[in-house]
Amino acid sequence: MPGFLFKASEKVENGDDTDYKRWIDDDKLSQKYRKAKMSVTHFRRGNWDVYIGRHSAGARRAGISASVCIWGNPFPMRDERDHERAEVVAKYERWLLDPKQDAMVQRARRELKGKCLACWCSPKQCHGDVLAWVANVESLEEINRRRMELGIREVAYNGDVQ
Repeated sequence: MPGFLFKASEKVENGDDTDYKRWIDDDKLSQKYRKAKMSVTHFRRGNWDVYIGRHSAGARRAGISASVCIWGNPFPMRDERDHERAEVVAKYERWLLDPKQDAMVQRARRELKGKCLACWCSPKQCHGDVLAWVANVESLEEINRRRMELGIREVAYNGDVQ
């Protein structure tokens, strides 16, 4: 099954010389999401543009309102194991790339492109990796290619399912 499956770890370095450990099932996908990871940081690190986590107790304590938390991953983790994290991110990827979520994809491309996203997960694998990739990918054709890799039917630019 393609996507974010726990298989191997690798180090990725961003512009701040911060190392990340990533869990991805193939090198092609690793390269695809590597740039996106550089757009996601931990919430407490500061210097971010958009909070993409859930409306958690930590977010409330930081003064983030529920209306800001539209980008949170709807699939909660049962525990902190790496393979559980990989499963949750894979579910998020399939959910976000489902044609039913095209409005969310378009909104992400409008509102999140070029932004630094903040979540509690980072620097661990995070749904923000997927969200940043969707927001910053060059063309909708790349999104449609990824949909096809996942077995999701392609959606035309006008929103009609092909």
